[in-house]
Amino acid sequence: MKLYPGGAFLALTVLALSGCGLFSNDPRPPSVDRPALAAMARDGRAEIDRGMLQSGMDKLRSVLRADRNSLDALNGLALAHALRGEPEIAGIFHSRASELDPAG
Repeated sequence: MKLYPGGAFLALTVLALSGCGLFSNDPRPPSVDRPALAAMARDGRAEIDRGMLQSGMDKLRSVLRADRNSLDALNGLALAHALRGEPEIAGIFHSRASELDPAG
C-alpha cells in the first residue's frame, strides 16, 4: 500500500469533521429554545398591542427565523400587517397559520 503525501492529513480531517455533524444526514433542525421564543413572541405581540408595530414585527420575525412554524409569530405578524393597512401581506401570514392549525 502506497501512501500519498497529505493523504494522512485528508483522512484525519474527514474523521475529525465527521464527529462535528458536518456529514450528518439528520434532517432535524438544530434545537431551538422554545420558552425563549415564546417569550419573544409574547413581547412582540405586546408591543404591537401598544402600537409599537415595527418593534413588535421585528421581534416576531426573529421568532420566525428560529421557528418557521410559530403560530404566535404568524398570527402576530398577520395582525400587525392588517393594522398597517396591508391586507394582502396579513392574509399570507394568516393563511400560513391556518395551514398549521386549521382548528385555530
